[in-house]
Amino acid sequence: MALELITGDDTELFLTLQKQGATFTIDPADAVKAAIVSLDHETIHIAAVSQVSTSTGADWVNSLVAVNFSTTETGVITTYGRALVEIQVVPVAGKTDTWFTEINVIKGNIS
Repeated sequence: MALELITGDDTELFLTLQKQGATFTIDPADAVKAAIVSLDHETIHIAAVSQVSTSTGADWVNSLVAVNFSTTETGVITTYGRALVEIQVVPVAGKTDTWFTEINVIKGNIS
């Protein structure tokens, strides 16, 4: 099943990140941010939002990030269809890594 984001809803997405095909440990002190961008990387629909290791369902020991966007953040999106979730991990020590995962943005109609 493809990832979906409904505009105007609180959104929680569970993404397991991999390096060279394997999970890894994300240190709770690392900076993890997520954004929603267009497929061509030209438009930022939701600017980078810090994610935390204590989010329900997150398992940073196994590189599972629970990406959370609020209703306020998703409510400003006006372009629908295919987009990308961009996740960046900036470790306290080491190399910054970025991942992209496709998502379907759907217009919410009930407010």
